[in-house]
Amino acid sequence: MGRDRASKTLRAAAAALLSLAGLAATASAQPAPAAPGSPPPGDTDPRYAEPRYAEPAYEPPGYADPRYAVELTPESSGRYLHDGWYGRVAAGQGYVATQVAPPDGGGHDTTGATACVDAAAGRTLHGVPGLALGVGFSACFAPEPQSTLSLAPLDALLYVVTLGMTADGYPDPAAGFHVGGEWNFALLSTGEEGSSRAVGPGAALWLGYDAFVAPEWSVGAMLRGTLAAAFEGAADPNAPVDTPATIVRVESLSVLFSVLHQ
Repeated sequence: MGRDRASKTLRAAAAALLSLAGLAATASAQPAPAAPGSPPPGDTDPRYAEPRYAEPAYEPPGYADPRYAVELTPESSGRYLHDGWYGRVAAGQGYVATQVAPPDGGGHDTTGATACVDAAAGRTLHGVPGLALGVGFSACFAPEPQSTLSLAPLDALLYVVTLGMTADGYPDPAAGFHVGGEWNFALLSTGEEGSSRAVGPGAALWLGYDAFVAPEWSVGAMLRGTLAAAFEGAADPNAPVDTPATIVRVESLSVLFSVLHQ
C-alpha cells in the first residue's frame, strides 16, 4: 500500500512538471508587450527618423540656369557702342567763299570748289556714353578759285585750315546719328605772290550718320559747315605799322565720308 501511494505521488509530480513546461512554452511564443508611448511594430517614430536631403538639380552641359542668365546689351558689353577712345578721319568735297573787306573799301569775293580732309581724336566722357571731346583739324583746298576782281580763275591755291577743340555726340550711343561742333582758329591764304595770310577765330558745326561694320568701327557720311572771321595784315611790308587790318569772312560747306573708331 505504501508503494501505491508513492507511485501516485510521482505521477502527480510529473503531471505538474508537464503543466509548468507547457505554460512556459506558451509564454515564450507570445510577443513582449509594447512600452508605453511606443509606436506600433513596423512604424518609425518621426522624432527619430533619419533626415532626407533633396538631390541637387542636374543641368545638362552647355545649358545655363535661365534664372541667372545675364542678357548682354551694348551698354553692358561695350561692343557696338559709341564709348571709349574716339578717332575719326574723313575726306570729301565742298565749296568755300571768302569776302575781303579792306578798311579803305574796294573789297572782293573769292569762291571755289574744294577738296577737304578732316581728322579728330579724343575720348568719350566718363559716365556720358556717346559724347566725346577732343582736338580736331580740317583743311580745304580750292585749286582754281574765282575772284570778282578777275574774269579768269586765279592762278593760285586758296586754302582754309582750322584747328580747335571738338565735341561730337550721339543721342543714342548704340545708334549712328550724331551732331558735333568745333571752336577753332582758322588760317586762310590765296597763295598769291605778295598776299598775306589771314588768321582769326572760327567755328564749325556738323551732323552725320555712322553705321557699325565691326564692334568698334563705323563708316558713314557727314555734312560740315565752317564760319570764320580772319584778320589779314597789310600786303605791303612798307605800309605803316598802324595800318588797319583787313577783315576776311570765310564760309565753307563740305560733304565728307568718314571712318570712325569708337
